[in-house]
Amino acid sequence: VGGGDLNINLSSNPKNSWHHFALCRQSSTRIELFYDGVSQGNATPSASDDFNLSNGGAVAQQEPVNIGAWHNGTYPVYGYISNLRIVKGSSLYSPNFTPSTTHFTTTSQSATASEVKFLGCNGKTISDFSNFQHGLSLKGNSRVSEFNPFGDGYWSNYFDGNTDNLTSAANADFVL
Repeated sequence: VGGGDLNINLSSNPKNSWHHFALCRQSSTRIELFYDGVSQGNATPSASDDFNLSNGGAVAQQEPVNIGAWHNGTYPVYGYISNLRIVKGSSLYSPNFTPSTTHFTTTSQSATASEVKFLGCNGKTISDFSNFQHGLSLKGNSRVSEFNPFGDGYWSNYFDGNTDNLTSAANADFVL
């Protein structure tokens, strides 16, 4: 989240199996991390933090959004990401919850299509499947994989932990 590092520790190590993560802005001054439906804690950003996914704290809309790495391409992910969704306008999760056992859509889990600003890492192509269809560019060797948490017909993106990430141009849709 833009403006600095906010740390929330996980209750266990999420290696070698699929897990559901949800980072929710619960108010203008509180974010909450859920891991497999269980709250892992809250963080209170400072008043200057902007909840901008595209810039790590710089002036809004000046840098791209990176999927699979930090805003500047460092700290790359080693593993798979499936069903990444950015929702702006509603906090879909508040109390502890049971994660979905089906793939995300623009209207699942009480989201509305106009609130889903990005929906990706879930199709046969590297694309944004939201109504906004933000363009994505591939960096490194990230690739589409049939390995996913939901079975046949759904997909994920694999990141090798080196320089892989998917990038979307900075956009006001990503200022939460």
